[in-house]
Amino acid sequence: MPLHDLQIAMVEMIHSHTSDAADNMDLNRLDLSAEERTWLHALKASKGFKVTCDVQKWWRKARLQIAAPLTLRLLDRLQLQALVEEYMRATPCRSLYFVPEAMSFKTFICEHTKDPLLHALTMFESALKAIHEYRLSPVSPMEPSSNRCRNFSVTVAPMSQLIEFPAAPEKLLCALMLNQPLPNAEGPHPVLVAPGVRKYWRAATTMEREVLHQCAAPQPLDSLLEKGPHKIRVVERLISERALRLV
Repeated sequence: MPLHDLQIAMVEMIHSHTSDAADNMDLNRLDLSAEERTWLHALKASKGFKVTCDVQKWWRKARLQIAAPLTLRLLDRLQLQALVEEYMRATPCRSLYFVPEAMSFKTFICEHTKDPLLHALTMFESALKAIHEYRLSPVSPMEPSSNRCRNFSVTVAPMSQLIEFPAAPEKLLCALMLNQPLPNAEGPHPVLVAPGVRKYWRAATTMEREVLHQCAAPQPLDSLLEKGPHKIRVVERLISERALRLV
């Protein structure tokens, strides 16, 4: 009767109790004695177990407040606060770290709402959180104009995202921070999030947007530049900002 399996069982019981996964919990794979299974079954009705579950639920809400404060503010403004409780019930806690929680919350929000402003903001915030937590190593000093790079392909780099806001992101952030009316949709506002960008984000130009879309899958550098030789400076800048990488 390994202690490790007993600990796993207790953790899974807590996670299932705080989500809709209770019916899916299966402890048969664990090496538990009959006495341990009886004790675990009785544990569910104890006051101590309920307190532990309440603490875990409180901590998860606090983790969301740290991982996605702007998204939570916008949910409040859109009167969609109930989505937070729905998320916690539908999605078992898989990690105690902020980035996995932010990514999981982003996926849930994008799957359960159609508001383009909310989609853009939750993608933006989770991308920034990932960059802040997982700093990348310095980029290679090679530039696309170098002869050594002519046989390389170029693709979107890890932690880099192009996010289409339906309104100016500056207006949205100001509205959330200062409790002002939310901006109206006024056409696409492409925003680049990348580790090498100052403050990690900035507005993207039309040409940068085109290049990033082209490089969603690896593109031979020569072929990319043949289609538009004027793109060389754009590609150089995006590589220097770690939005693109040579492969």
